[in-house]
Amino acid sequence: MWTAANDKIDPQDVTDDIVAGTVSAEDTGLRLLDTIEGMAPGTVAQYITMIGGHGKPKKGAGFLLSVLGKDKFDVEEFSALVPSGDATTLTGKKAPTVEELRHILRSLANPRDRALIGMLSITGMWIGEAISRTK
Repeated sequence: MWTAANDKIDPQDVTDDIVAGTVSAEDTGLRLLDTIEGMAPGTVAQYITMIGGHGKPKKGAGFLLSVLGKDKFDVEEFSALVPSGDATTLTGKKAPTVEELRHILRSLANPRDRALIGMLSITGMWIGEAISRTK
């Protein structure tokens, strides 16, 4: 993704441009940030950290630090200019619409599943609550 965001096919071409001084590492990170705009915050943070992060012990450093080394890449400067943003993971649960529920009940579900889906939709119970009922 980072390579494509910088109009290249091979990551080596982007790193060669950074070493040659044609483009800065931060500019390549900002191009990636523009490309992945609109993705979930956790995904954006993961991409930016993989490219320009410190890394973790025994797991290796970020890509640019590993390839370019400390002499040619400053993680602190990259982090200041290319923010990774909020690293929270978004979870959303979507309930079926009335039409989708009708389709499920009429076309897809067997009698047992119809009863379960009907009970869930009418009562608002969670699946665990419904299947734990004994009476």
